Amino acid sequence: MKKISIVTVVYNNETHLEGCIKSVISQTYDAFEYIIIDGKSTDSTPEIIEKYNDKIDIVVSEKDDGIADAMNKAIKLATGDYIAFIHADDFLYDKHALENVAPYIESGYDLVLCDILFGKNMQRKTSRGLDWLTKFKTGIWHQGCLCAKSVFTKYGNFNKDIPIAMDYEFFLRLYLKDVRVAFCPHILAVMRDTGISSRNDWETLKKRFNDEKKIHSIHANSVSMKLVYGLYWSLYFPYRKIKHIFQYQQPPR
Repeated sequence: MKKISIVTVVYNNETHLEGCIKSVISQTYDAFEYIIIDGKSTDSTPEIIEKYNDKIDIVVSEKDDGIADAMNKAIKLATGDYIAFIHADDFLYDKHALENVAPYIESGYDLVLCDILFGKNMQRKTSRGLDWLTKFKTGIWHQGCLCAKSVFTKYGNFNKDIPIAMDYEFFLRLYLKDVRVAFCPHILAVMRDTGISSRNDWETLKKRFNDEKKIHSIHANSVSMKLVYGLYWSLYFPYRKIKHIFQYQQPPR
């Protein structure tokens, strides 16, 4: 039976943290550990963690240098064969979530991708996986992903210089290394639409696009790909700006 490390990164999220913790500690699968990385929260987050301290294997409470830094701390501490990141805004689907995915991790794949439910309407989302489109956009919902710890050892951790889209940079790196991926048809987690990656305000979108543009620059390993990415951004950025105006900008009164 392979061991799973569940990681929750949190900072000042007293609203959702307890639900996240309860979803993890209620699992019927026995071979897992629970790690919480708290960025030195100033609300009641520390008290909530203390309430469940006997059910949590590792707690780190200290300032960090962003989400990627916090996740990298957890990777270093994790003793599981696989690592799943279920942050404070999210929660495991039900008490059998880990039990349902267990047969897939026994096969030794590098990544196991499960479905998730997203947002208030609980839309079911299935990861596209690692295909050629990964060169432009992520195809993986990280809340539904279990990654072998050996993958981090072999290909590196999350890039701290990518503040929002660090998961995309990581998955693009794996795509270029041709890792082995399995698809699990079960739902692993529920992702709320309250996190920074779900925001639709233009300023946040611009930050994410800047991250993605930087990621493309890092991984443009040929002159032709540099030209392709240049063309992509000359078209995609104005397209998203126009789309945002029509979708979210209120008409003048």
